[in-house]
Amino acid sequence: SASNCHFFDPEINETVNFKVYVRPYTQEFLKEISKKFQLIAFTASTQEYADAVINLIDPNNEFFEFRLYRNSCIKVGRSYVKDLRIIKNRNIENMAILDNSMYSFCNQLSNGILINSYYDGDDTELNNIEGYLKDYISLTDDVRFVNEQVFNFESKLLEAIKTQSIKQKKTMLSNDV
Repeated sequence: SASNCHFFDPEINETVNFKVYVRPYTQEFLKEISKKFQLIAFTASTQEYADAVINLIDPNNEFFEFRLYRNSCIKVGRSYVKDLRIIKNRNIENMAILDNSMYSFCNQLSNGILINSYYDGDDTELNNIEGYLKDYISLTDDVRFVNEQVFNFESKLLEAIKTQSIKQKKTMLSNDV
C-alpha cells in the first residue's frame, strides 16, 4: 500500500503531497545490508523530495550514513548521472551503486547493479540483491570485477559501440559507391 508523503518545495513556495510505494522487504534489506556495507543514499532527486522518501524508509536514520542529491550529479541533457568519483574518501573498487536506471551509473558501469523498477505489489528483487551482495560483493576486493563477470555491462557497451561503428562505416561506404 502507498504511504503519504509531503515536502515543501521552495521553487514553487508550497507543500507538495505525493504517495510512495515502498518495495516489500525494504526495511529488512536495509537492516541486513547495513551490517556489512556502508550505505549512502545517492539520488538524482531534489533534496526536499529525496529527504521525504528517505525519512519514510529510514525514519530513525539508522541505515544511510550519508545522503547525496541531484546537486551531486552530473547533468547530461535532461538526465542526471551519478558519478562515484565524487566520493573522495573511498576506493572506487569498493563501491557499488544499486539503481533502476543504467544511465544513472553509466560513468562507472562495472560498479553498477541494475534493479528492476518497483511500482506496487509482490516483489522479491531485494531478496535477490541481498543474496548477491552477501555472497559475491562482500567477498571480493574489487566489485567491478565481480559485476563485470555477472552483468557484462562494459563488455556489452563496447560491443554495441563496435557494432554501431561497423554499421556506420558500411553505410558511408555504400553511400560513396
